[in-house]
Amino acid sequence: MNMIMLGLFSAFIGAEGESKPELEAIYGVTLLDESRIEFQVKSTGCTKAQDFSLSYQDKHIRLLRHKTDKCRRKPYLKSIVLSLPELEGPFSLGNPIAAHSLKK
Repeated sequence: MNMIMLGLFSAFIGAEGESKPELEAIYGVTLLDESRIEFQVKSTGCTKAQDFSLSYQDKHIRLLRHKTDKCRRKPYLKSIVLSLPELEGPFSLGNPIAAHSLKK
């Protein structure tokens, strides 16, 4: 009985906590300076910069979303600013680029 309760508790915690990181579709990107980058991403009201991280490997930067936006507002574009890792020369983005069908 205890094991079943623990399993249900773990499933409940997982539903509210962070999910498996996924590549995020990017609606726009701006390199602000050598240490910061701004992305335009889709939000339904609860998206925060803390929900994301950057992965840098083989001169590719990837924007990963760790927490799903489960709010129910009409989708819109949200700007998030993240710190860049130390880069060695030019880099490319490894995320899908989305069409501008959402408003800021």
